[in-house]
Amino acid sequence: MATFERPVLDVVDDVLDGGPERLSLFRERIEGDREANSKRFTAFKDEVKAVIEERRWFQSAGALILAAAALLFFLPGALLAFIGIEGFQAVAPRWRDVVVIALGACACINGAILGGAT
Repeated sequence: MATFERPVLDVVDDVLDGGPERLSLFRERIEGDREANSKRFTAFKDEVKAVIEERRWFQSAGALILAAAALLFFLPGALLAFIGIEGFQAVAPRWRDVVVIALGACACINGAILGGAT
């Protein structure tokens, strides 16, 4: 038996202490001793987390791809926004400058959202 399975077994053993029990009544018995079962559940979560990290079941290779995609949005977006702002004429704004600023802002926002997802 894996070490992280022990807290689950303890809960089931506690529920079945008086003999066989219907699965539908497990919840009531578990709720009857909330404090002990809370500690068991916390131990279970910690053990599972440790095993997952030890066995490297989940890797964050996708974070690197998301970060690269965020940069691919953010850098050109910042450049577009800069070009649009530099060419912007407050007295008589050109449609091209407004569109370039808007596209740059949208690209920067997309980059920020992707960056936040990493």
